Amino acid sequence: MFSIEVTFKVKNRQVSGEQFTDALVNELAQTLKSHLQPISIPRAQTFEPVPTATPPSMHESHHQPRLFSVHDAARILSLKVLTIRKYIHLRRITVVRLGGRVMISAAVIDQIVNEGMPSAR
Repeated sequence: MFSIEVTFKVKNRQVSGEQFTDALVNELAQTLKSHLQPISIPRAQTFEPVPTATPPSMHESHHQPRLFSVHDAARILSLKVLTIRKYIHLRRITVVRLGGRVMISAAVIDQIVNEGMPSAR
């Protein structure tokens, strides 16, 4: 038959198994505290108000855009950019091309908001 004897030592002093476990946990906690950096939790993000697609009336002094980028249109319509691009590809949304930019008019966005997405053309 075999006989195994296990002794626990903390700082060269013999201790019980429970004392050894406590010392080990405390040492690990101290090591982790010294190696981990505090985590900063970001504050709630604030978002800019979403521009409306309705053109300004004649009485307003500031000008709202009459053409919107695909990203702005997606934000206004609460859709993903890829969805807007898919509708453009399927010709369900009429666009204005300015150089390399693809723009959507305020009138088209208003029509989508009021009447829903038009069917393929």
